[in-house]
Amino acid sequence: MPSRSRAHTDRLHRTSALAGVLSLATLILSLALPSTASAQHRVIEQTALANVIGSAVADALHPSDGATNSNAPPAIRTRDEARLRAEQLARALTDRIVDQRLQQLTATWRAGGEPGAEALDALNTVEPRRLEDALSRPIHSFDAPRGRITGQFMVAGRVAPFVAYVPDDYAPNTAWPLHIDLHGGGGAPWKSCDSNWEQGQPAQHGVILVCPGESDAGWWMPHGEKTVLAALEHFRTLYHIDDERVSVGGASSGGFGTWHAATKFPWLWRAAIVRCAATPRDPETLNNLGEVPAFLIHGDQDHRISVVNSRRSYAILSDGGHPVDYIEVPEMGHRYGRRYNTQILEWLEPRRRVLDRKFEYRVVRRGESPERLHWLKPTWPTHKVVGELVSGEIVRAGDAEDAVNVVDVQATTDLQGFTVLLEDALWNPAHPVVVRYNGTEVYRGMPLPTIGAVLDSWVDHSDPGLLATHEVVVTLPTTSMLSASLTP
Repeated sequence: MPSRSRAHTDRLHRTSALAGVLSLATLILSLALPSTASAQHRVIEQTALANVIGSAVADALHPSDGATNSNAPPAIRTRDEARLRAEQLARALTDRIVDQRLQQLTATWRAGGEPGAEALDALNTVEPRRLEDALSRPIHSFDAPRGRITGQFMVAGRVAPFVAYVPDDYAPNTAWPLHIDLHGGGGAPWKSCDSNWEQGQPAQHGVILVCPGESDAGWWMPHGEKTVLAALEHFRTLYHIDDERVSVGGASSGGFGTWHAATKFPWLWRAAIVRCAATPRDPETLNNLGEVPAFLIHGDQDHRISVVNSRRSYAILSDGGHPVDYIEVPEMGHRYGRRYNTQILEWLEPRRRVLDRKFEYRVVRRGESPERLHWLKPTWPTHKVVGELVSGEIVRAGDAEDAVNVVDVQATTDLQGFTVLLEDALWNPAHPVVVRYNGTEVYRGMPLPTIGAVLDSWVDHSDPGLLATHEVVVTLPTTSMLSASLTP
């Protein structure tokens, strides 16, 4: 009889947990899809939701060892937190596969409904690793077209055109590299893909080529920046993209836009290819590239944008120890330099995105300050921070019993706080973490895996390669006393 009673209790617990998961499913599925989603996207989305909810059900019925040991993550206890995380989870699984960028989420952003106790239970059954695995699965169309394609995608409520070339042998069971090429002033997507790249030459080398359009070629302006990022997001929904092999390039205004994209978001790219372009207005921002390699081409007879610009850019990168190649073409004017396309593709082929443990980042002039810098999410002050320097370094703990992971963050501006996203390759989870800000220790402890960490690492770029299951959230008071807290 006692064993039967325990079995009955277990069944009740499992039934309660399952009800909680199904409540979460109802909460997520009740959120309306954007009207622009195609029927095919809706089917893919429902599959994605089913995968994650199914994982949650499996966890509820068959919890892993990690879900019951003393290191299990603390429960989501408040309705406010449940509302935030439920909405983030829903958007992570929907906006990724329709033609819209994920909105930036903040700690004050709230969902519409009032989740009850069942929803709280459901959120607590979702293991961080299972959510990370679900978001890491490629979501794409199995019948996506090959060859030369044209179309449009949405950017902040407006439509942007594109031309693309997809390898004829594209197969969705393999991840494919992607190159985004930005046209110059007076140019158009067809000119980038058809003319400059000679009928999509990268596709003949196994690279998906995407040429978005921007009417004024203002790629370094907020609207142009959004177009570049939206193009990347859009093609992630259509094709199986290798996030470690995404590059950006362009000529003239497109080259200047490439400098902007590469210096503002260096953690997204494996390489930057810049042709006949001006040096950034704040040349020191070139050091933001870190380990991102750059390839420069410029004609010495360019009378529109002087070759002095590329010479200067090359000197800054070279003197700073950054990987850079430069070809200065004799007797060439303001031209794309198509004759070097094959050489560039061969140079590009072995390159992969580098996960920087150490970085220096000077805030770029144009647009909003980014919500993420590599593995750091700063809470910026209310005053302007253009030109301010933020740096970080993670020293991974060794195998010694008393070893610790050390995170050093420095800033020349008064950050209100920051979040450290601990991606697996950056730290040793068997040992504690020490965080220092401007030389002062602000945290010491053992971070636990949370779905909050997964979602916080997802919302900025929807990039599976940047996901983390652990995070440390540091709050910096305005007084000289510094404090830190770990997100539960």
